[in-house]
Amino acid sequence: MMMSKRDDVIDDFCVETDLSPAVLQTFIARHPEYIEELLELYHEFAILELDLMDAHDASETSQAVLETQMTQKAYNALFGAEVRTFSKDIRLPRGFLTGLNSSVIELRSVPLNFLKAMAARLDVGLADLWSAMVQGNRQAIAMKSDDKPGGAKPISFDEYINRATLTSEQEKVLSHMMSDDGPN
Repeated sequence: MMMSKRDDVIDDFCVETDLSPAVLQTFIARHPEYIEELLELYHEFAILELDLMDAHDASETSQAVLETQMTQKAYNALFGAEVRTFSKDIRLPRGFLTGLNSSVIELRSVPLNFLKAMAARLDVGLADLWSAMVQGNRQAIAMKSDDKPGGAKPISFDEYINRATLTSEQEKVLSHMMSDDGPN
């Protein structure tokens, strides 16, 4: 089947990679007899592009909100309103959990298996747990002190465990969380 000149012009317009006002003007200047069809197509493509941009923005916003909620969930379990419940759930003391932040321990020294186990128990991603642990130091309490500001430098996770007063049962739980066996 043979295509008409109109069809050729419309097809050429539709396959343009950059449908800018300048491209529209060029097509209208070359083919003024198709001005209505070209304008209608241009507006349809513009609306489609706006719809796609809106959908993309909504998707990014939804993802950001979800990530923030997951980080907040992890934060609440380690340092906030849910620390007591989470502490009982994983059978580790609250004081141990509240120390899992970047002002107390060097986060890079925390074993990956332990982080995975914690994230799995919280039902959050590793990045969300990590973000919560970084934020954990925002709980600083203002007190008068003769010491210089800044306090002690963060310690390694191993040193943190050695300093913690854990029962033998809590040590077993912690050891299991750091093993390859998983979060339970």
